Amino acid sequence: MRKMPWNDKKTYNFITKTMFDVIGCKFGSIGVVAAIVAGLKKYHTELVIDLVDMVVEEVRLGLENELEFGLNQRRMTYAKFLCELYIYRLIDSQLVFDTLYLFITFKVKTDPTKEGEDKKEEVKEASKDDKVYAIEEVEDNKWTLLFRIRCVCQMLDTCGRYFSYGLYRSRLERYLAYFQQFCILNQPLPLEVDFIIDDTLEKLSGKGKKGKLKRLDTLEEVAEEIKVIEERWAEQEKRAHRDALPIREEEEDRRSCEEDEDENEDVEADDSDPDEDAGGDGEVPGAEYPERISRWTKDDERFMEDFDNLMKCDIQLNNENPLGAWPL
Repeated sequence: MRKMPWNDKKTYNFITKTMFDVIGCKFGSIGVVAAIVAGLKKYHTELVIDLVDMVVEEVRLGLENELEFGLNQRRMTYAKFLCELYIYRLIDSQLVFDTLYLFITFKVKTDPTKEGEDKKEEVKEASKDDKVYAIEEVEDNKWTLLFRIRCVCQMLDTCGRYFSYGLYRSRLERYLAYFQQFCILNQPLPLEVDFIIDDTLEKLSGKGKKGKLKRLDTLEEVAEEIKVIEERWAEQEKRAHRDALPIREEEEDRRSCEEDEDENEDVEADDSDPDEDAGGDGEVPGAEYPERISRWTKDDERFMEDFDNLMKCDIQLNNENPLGAWPL
């Protein structure tokens, strides 16, 4: 693929469209496409940027047009493709978590009980045709929410193992608490969806009792879990902010010390200049090399005096006999 004429705009658009059209390949081979994109990242960064933008936009459009059930497989495919891009380090974890939260918050009512009661009252007052339409609308909304749960479980099955340890563990637990709240608010769930959620939590659970993720059954348990997680999250942020303050102070102290040293060097340089200018002809040989001044002794001074006298005698003889022979 690197031998193709990438400078040609039509060729570049064709490659981008082909890489984006993962719906045409097998579901298990989506990771291969992500691997190819990762290999081209070093030579064509703009291809990765365009692909990521197109995938994120496709996921968003899928949530806006949920009632088109014929495109459900397409939405699931691009959700998995986004996670495969994360596995090959083409996107960061923040984009993955933003997409996961988007599935459980986009166009979701905060209080579904009141909404259901209002719909029942409207159905009683409406005609038979309106009753059928209202019931179908409620069922469609429920099936769209169930499909969101499937997409979330698919994304966690694809790249969730990379969030099961280290610093990402707390972010994963926080999301799972809100995800289980979303599932409880949309009960009753089909058995198939229940089994999918249980399998996902089991895959994300680590070794031992501490690493095991438990399934929450009531809103009270979810509220307590969210409260504990949010308190822990706030403590971590305070601790990170507290740890960052000494680092900033140390950096400021280091910068101030460096500035003081630079000022002292400038002052010393200014003080040394007048002494050098005042020395004139009486300057000690070797003064331009401070490390050599300590080596100058009295014998060296006596040698320089004798050498100067010898040179003066030589110059005087040359002046007296410019064309004559040297005296014997």
